[in-house]
Amino acid sequence: MCQNKNPFEPEPDSAAPAAPPPEAASQPAVLSVVAAAAKSEAVAAKVGQTDLAPLSPIRPISPISPEEDSDARELQRVTELAEKGDAYGEYCLGTRYRDGFGVPKDLAKAQEWLGKAASQGLGNAVRELHVLVLRSGLEICK
Repeated sequence: MCQNKNPFEPEPDSAAPAAPPPEAASQPAVLSVVAAAAKSEAVAAKVGQTDLAPLSPIRPISPISPEEDSDARELQRVTELAEKGDAYGEYCLGTRYRDGFGVPKDLAKAQEWLGKAASQGLGNAVRELHVLVLRSGLEICK
């Protein structure tokens, strides 16, 4: 009688070990972890170590997220630059006060810092100062 075989399937090798039964393949990986832990305890006991080192405690999550922390550092850096007379630092601090980004919204302080940056010739500061004055109705300070 004729046997229908797929010519593309390799012939089973008689020397190769048999595949594990399907139920053995579906065992969760947790069992292998438990077995490894038991084996390490057995090895430790043979060596003479009866106590395993305790696990280190979990560190609590800081109340400040990394984004908030980096924003605070950026604000501190910008403030330091502005106080030293850096035009771009003054511009950035002025826009922060205008928008209330990281600081309380204060249009007078925004005008002050943008004015300092504009007096140093920073074009963006001149433009932002004019827009601020036009939109808010503040008077131009000289």
